[in-house]
Amino acid sequence: MEKNIQESSRDLLAHEQLHWDISEIYARKLRTALSKYRPRKSYKTDLNEIFQKIESERRKLQKQYDRETNHGIDKEEQARWYIKIKEQLFKTTHL
Repeated sequence: MEKNIQESSRDLLAHEQLHWDISEIYARKLRTALSKYRPRKSYKTDLNEIFQKIESERRKLQKQYDRETNHGIDKEEQARWYIKIKEQLFKTTHL
């Protein structure tokens, strides 16, 4: 029984870590978008639109991740997502 609890805890932690990593990817995208932005009179609206667009994409990917992995229960899908997210983290390292 102890092994199952430890394995379940490890699996849950791995699943939740990818949620964190997804948020990190979108934080990097937001920093990049903001660094490229040149202020205009409508800067408040512009910045809000930039944030809302990226936040919407982040939420969408988080939901897709949970749906496709069945909240981490589907081990094969979880492994596929692990690779996908780690690749995206690598690609956004220098944004």
